[in-house]
Amino acid sequence: MLGFIWSCCKSSSTNPLEYKFPWSPRSALLAFLNLAAYLAEGKQPAIDGNDLMEYAKSYYIYPAFDFVTYPNRNSVPLGSCHYGYQGFPEVIKMLVEVTFLNTEPKDTLVAKIKSLVSFPNDAEASRILQGFRWIGLFSSDPVKPRARNLLETLCARLEDLMQYEQGERNLVMLQHKFIVEWADGKEDTLTFTLESYGIPDGFSAMATFVGVPCGIAVQFVLDGVIKTPGVLAPYTKEICEPLRIALESEGIGMIEKVL
Repeated sequence: MLGFIWSCCKSSSTNPLEYKFPWSPRSALLAFLNLAAYLAEGKQPAIDGNDLMEYAKSYYIYPAFDFVTYPNRNSVPLGSCHYGYQGFPEVIKMLVEVTFLNTEPKDTLVAKIKSLVSFPNDAEASRILQGFRWIGLFSSDPVKPRARNLLETLCARLEDLMQYEQGERNLVMLQHKFIVEWADGKEDTLTFTLESYGIPDGFSAMATFVGVPCGIAVQFVLDGVIKTPGVLAPYTKEICEPLRIALESEGIGMIEKVL
C-alpha cells in the first residue's frame, strides 16, 4: 500500500461561515485548536493547534463536493482527516488570530481585527469580514458575556445563529482512499465512500451515524457476540465484521470503486 487517506465531514453550509453545528459549538471550536500530526511522503509533521487551518487542502469527492481537508489530532495511526466546505478554514484561522477561541478571561471583546490579522488580499478580507459582520462582531447591539472569556461568549452567539432550521438536513461524508501497488507493478486507487443526509425535521445524519453503531455494539454485548471485557476499539475482524454486516442491514454502508 502506497497511501491511505480517511476523511470525514458532518456539517451543512448555508451561511457565510460555510458551517453549521451538529454538536456542541464549544467542543467544535476547541477541536480546531487540537495538536495534530499526519504522515505524508514519509514525513510526519507535528502541527500546533493554532496553525491547524494553515494545513487545510482542497479535497474533491465526486464532481458535486468541493471540500477542504485538515489533519484530525494524531492522524498517523489511522490516517484520519476531517473536512469541511471551501472557505471555512480561513474563517476559523482568523478567529484564532484575533483570539476569539481563547478561553482566558477578558473584560472586553477584541475590536481591532484588521490590526491583528494579515489578510492575503482585499477580496479575501472582504469575504471573511462579511462573515464576522454576520456573526455580529461589528454590531452595536449589547453583548452578554458568558464566563468572562471570548470563546464562551462567541459560542453563545453562534448557538443562536448556526442551529439547523426547520426542514434543513445535514450531511455525513466519509471516504477511505487506498493507493496500492500490486505484485505485477500496477497501481490502483481504491475508494470506499459513504454519503448520507439527515432527515428533515427528524434524526440528523450525525445522530444516526453515532447512535446506530453504538446501539448495535451494545446489543452485541448483551447477546454475547462481543465477549471481551473492557473498552474495545473496532480494529479486529472478529469485532469489525459483525458490526459491518449489522450496519449494512440498517442501510449504513460504503460504495467501493477502483479509480
